[in-house]
Amino acid sequence: MYGIVNALGPKDHSMTLAQTDETLDLIADVASSFARREPSRVRALRDDGGHVDRQMWTRLADNGWLGILIPGDLGGAGLGVEALTVVARRLGAAGFPEPFVAAGVLAPLLLVGAVDGDAETRLTDVLDGTTVVGFGHAGDVAEVDGRLTGTSRFTGVEGADAYIVAAGSPGSRRLFWVTASAAGLTVETELAADGTRSAMLTLDGVDGLLLHTDAEPLIADALALARVALAAELVGNMDTMLELTLEHLGQRRQFGRPIGAFQALQHRAVDAWIQRELADAALEAAVRTLSEPSKDDRARDAAASSAKAAAAHAAGILVKAAVQLHGAIGYTDEYEVGLYVNRALTLAPYLGNADEHTRRLAELSVAEAAAQQRVADPSLAVPAAAELDALSDEEFRRVVRADIEANYPPALRYAPRRLFWDEQQEWIDHLIARGWVAPGWPVEHGGMGLGPLKQIIFWEEHERWGAALYREHGVVQVGPMLMKHGTTEQLDRWLPPILTGEHHWCQGYSESEAGSDLASLRTRAVREGDHYVVDGQKIWTTLAQAATHIYFLARTDPAAKKQQGISFLLAPIDTPGITVRPIRDIAGHDELCEVFFDGVRVPVENLVGAENHGWTIAKSLLGHERITIGSPSAAEYGLEVLRRVSRAAGVDGDSVFRARYAVLHRDVVLLRDAYHRYKEMLARGQEIGPDVSLLKIVATETFQRIAELTIDTAGDAGGFVGADVQVGDASVDVLTSFYRSLPMTIYGGSNEIQRGIIATAVLGLPRG
Repeated sequence: MYGIVNALGPKDHSMTLAQTDETLDLIADVASSFARREPSRVRALRDDGGHVDRQMWTRLADNGWLGILIPGDLGGAGLGVEALTVVARRLGAAGFPEPFVAAGVLAPLLLVGAVDGDAETRLTDVLDGTTVVGFGHAGDVAEVDGRLTGTSRFTGVEGADAYIVAAGSPGSRRLFWVTASAAGLTVETELAADGTRSAMLTLDGVDGLLLHTDAEPLIADALALARVALAAELVGNMDTMLELTLEHLGQRRQFGRPIGAFQALQHRAVDAWIQRELADAALEAAVRTLSEPSKDDRARDAAASSAKAAAAHAAGILVKAAVQLHGAIGYTDEYEVGLYVNRALTLAPYLGNADEHTRRLAELSVAEAAAQQRVADPSLAVPAAAELDALSDEEFRRVVRADIEANYPPALRYAPRRLFWDEQQEWIDHLIARGWVAPGWPVEHGGMGLGPLKQIIFWEEHERWGAALYREHGVVQVGPMLMKHGTTEQLDRWLPPILTGEHHWCQGYSESEAGSDLASLRTRAVREGDHYVVDGQKIWTTLAQAATHIYFLARTDPAAKKQQGISFLLAPIDTPGITVRPIRDIAGHDELCEVFFDGVRVPVENLVGAENHGWTIAKSLLGHERITIGSPSAAEYGLEVLRRVSRAAGVDGDSVFRARYAVLHRDVVLLRDAYHRYKEMLARGQEIGPDVSLLKIVATETFQRIAELTIDTAGDAGGFVGADVQVGDASVDVLTSFYRSLPMTIYGGSNEIQRGIIATAVLGLPRG
């Protein structure tokens, strides 16, 4: 991995790099028991001057947490990055005021491998809590013959026994040990929002003891680990802020009902929860990266900056939401939430605030993308479809990438709209010939038999190349649905024509009075002998004019409750009585349609599942649709378009543009991390719950903001349509992303509805 991990021991030190689930659970239990919420202790320490509670610090050391990353042969606990974040998160949840990251993470790491002869004793004293040490990560200190002059700030701890001071020019610094009583050292304190204090050092010819000569790699490693620990502490802080806020929303009553039942407050609470979840996902991603010895320094720094940026940004949102949703009591010191507000305000800017790390992440990611640019090998052998799942993920990615780059029609790359099937027939024929039409279907049903992660890789490679996605409804919804709910006869009848491209399906769910409130649908199906007679209409049916078949919901028991009495039916689109009317959208395209049913006779054998039980089937398909819509692919595509437009307009180096772009880039990275969490759940065979709605909300709203900046960046050309709009010296497509983004917040259930689902089903807030 990096310098610190190499210093910690051999690369096969598995206990240094990772922990079993059982070990981590035990650490979490111990940390939760140790770090209890004690607002009276926190207030007493604050009112007494914000000093370190030495008794509590010794208890922290007794648990081994001051040496959590230091191996056993050096006196540490020999645990890994994930264990560090587990402890830090529990300390954050308890509002723990002691400088765990500054003196308990940074200081021990910077003492590992010191050249001083007494280094081992010093490290021992730090690990057992006898000596408290601060490190000033910012300042300007010069060194001549071991004598230090200058200032060192943001040590994170006041009243330390000693300080580690970095001296020299950035890139070539050395580390020195300076005792608090050293001649020529002046220590002033700076008061933080939570009442703790940080020492600011002024050095005037201070004698420093040399610890490290070429210290830059060590400092970079230590800061990366410390930033991840800080992110974990902030996430823990947000855990408690959110818990207190949700309790208040459920208990406080206004106008005769709990205030948590009001939609405006629900949505604000959901948005705060979403930010906490994004920060948590970024933290998980950082732990994965920093636990892999093969990752380089650029990946390490990007992961640490992503976690810190996400946590600091989310904490700022939680702080405002906690005070606002508590009302006036949230602004009083006597109420506990204020302690967490001030602790978050203290932790968020330490070792770099959200803006700093957002900018840093964008810069690092540009360098990372350039360094990892890979070219596909067109001569790579393509195994049979049924053999692909046996490949490693990286081998599979190379095979798919090579095939797409060699065979996808160049004229179809980055299509400005959804393509009809006949427009991409050449590519569909290629997929059929390869046996690649149905990546997720089992081999016995004619599919590729890919696991969830390989399916995602398959589509990621299409998106990376700008290929139109052949996610035909028959492949992604009808087939899997029939395999779960259909009869043998239905499987034999309907699956083969999907694989050959003979059948194309469209979805008949939404109605003019039943969009997000789908259960209010009014299309009726009345049983007459061996048929259902269907009357009604569907709207917003994508590509219905080119479909051969439709699957739809109809009410078969009008007396039942809304979600009951609904059945799931299949029908050829050319069945007498079905009429399709294309709807022209504001972008000038007609991919959406209205479908009318007028006395349509559908055979009973086309009923999927039991009569009146279609809602359960539809709900499961909607859940998967929200994962699909929640993919980062659209936002990543939008970022690529934005980069092209910015280069063409000559503003890619403009400071205002770069700042706005960095925020959007950060949000796409966080979305990718959150999406990874759900990918892993699918890979483990876990059920996806209602919390998946956060993906749809974040993905669609991020894409909209990217599209808006694309228009702004194009200047006067921002109002022109087409793939050949002239911006500067280049022809670019400006408005496509914007047009694509507009309805995405409506598809799959509007984002307002998704927030309502999260509010009640995930956060437990009362229904309005």
